[in-house]
Amino acid sequence: MTLRMELWVEGPTDARTARRDGRPEEREPAEGGALVPLVRKALARAPGMTEAALDEALPVERIVAHRLQSRIRDEVKLDDGERRRKLSIKGWKVLSAIQKSRRRSPETLIVAVWDRDREDAPLRDRETILDALRVHGTSGAAVGICVEELEAWLLADSGAFRRAFGRGPASGLSRSPESEHDPKTMLEAVLSSYPGVEDRARAYGQIAKSVDIEVLIRCCPRGFGAFVDALGEFIAPDLRARR
Repeated sequence: MTLRMELWVEGPTDARTARRDGRPEEREPAEGGALVPLVRKALARAPGMTEAALDEALPVERIVAHRLQSRIRDEVKLDDGERRRKLSIKGWKVLSAIQKSRRRSPETLIVAVWDRDREDAPLRDRETILDALRVHGTSGAAVGICVEELEAWLLADSGAFRRAFGRGPASGLSRSPESEHDPKTMLEAVLSSYPGVEDRARAYGQIAKSVDIEVLIRCCPRGFGAFVDALGEFIAPDLRARR
């Protein structure tokens, strides 16, 4: 059975969005950006899954990306008043995106991803959102994942640059990119050394497609490890059940 996924993101280097108004558009699958390749690599690694099984159950053209919007709070409710008070504006935005997707199609797989931006609140949001999905997650597989900083993951594997662009970075990369203060600036400096690599969304996608997931897990255990675990808990079981 072929499934469908809606990926909710913050910008085009995460994934190119299908439409500005957030409505689904089957003819424009997510292209460019790092998250579609990374989501697929993580899911293919889950127990009971393979790349071939994933291609059959969730072809890349069945993944549609949307931008997280700002009108949010009245569209979703939490039963626990204390959790409701603690959730940030961005947290409400994520829960709202998931609720919108579920109303459109209860069987759609839903993944919402947002950056921590070196703040603690998004990490608290992540736990509140995951707890809420565990309680109310009977109408379709969904997950909200807060990441340290996407660019850190793209700096994990120097071999990915060689495979994507024909040569490795001019200087060595950090062995612990999630610990770096500003991985976005570091990645921009590396990409600027490649003539002709101008479309950043496309470049992010090329690196993500080329990255060795085992290297990525080893170098980014805190952020990417949590990303893999969350997809394995919330999304992979639905893929296995409906193969």
